[in-house]
Amino acid sequence: MSKSQKPKREPPKALKEFTDLHKEWFDETNRGVVLTAAAYVDDRFKELIKSYLIDNAGLKTLFSGQNPPLGTFSNRTAAAFALGLISEREYKMADSLRQIRNEFAHKIVVRYTDEKISHLIINLVRVARQNNWSPRPKKVEEDLALEFRSVTFEFALDLSNRTSVPLRRLAVIDWEAAEE
Repeated sequence: MSKSQKPKREPPKALKEFTDLHKEWFDETNRGVVLTAAAYVDDRFKELIKSYLIDNAGLKTLFSGQNPPLGTFSNRTAAAFALGLISEREYKMADSLRQIRNEFAHKIVVRYTDEKISHLIINLVRVARQNNWSPRPKKVEEDLALEFRSVTFEFALDLSNRTSVPLRRLAVIDWEAAEE
């Protein structure tokens, strides 16, 4: 290798996973997009929390074993918000995404235009865009699908970037020294 050539660096794991997610979405059904988007965001929250907390046996029990405290999307979202790793806006977006995911995961036939789903997607888009967005009357399904993909894509990309930046981990507090 010449001096002018730099060795190729591997992209961060989260960015590679994001690229894979993006490719996956091209041929995916609406259900598949919802489920993979939610799984991806959930994984990013797990990685954010793990990179911030002290790496010890206690951390492992938060995410593994039978009924771990941070074993659900809902609990990880709440923890990421409580730790200041996501904003209130992102917390609301994740909650809407989780509810949409649950509808798609637990119903056999579900469409973006179902009343509950469309309401949740509209709420997700409004929170994400911080405006009063509504789908066009004659293009409701198309608009809901497009905006859901767009908003979750942006959210996933933002979280990918965030998980590739090293956080300052919490440190064990020396309480004996603090009491002196």
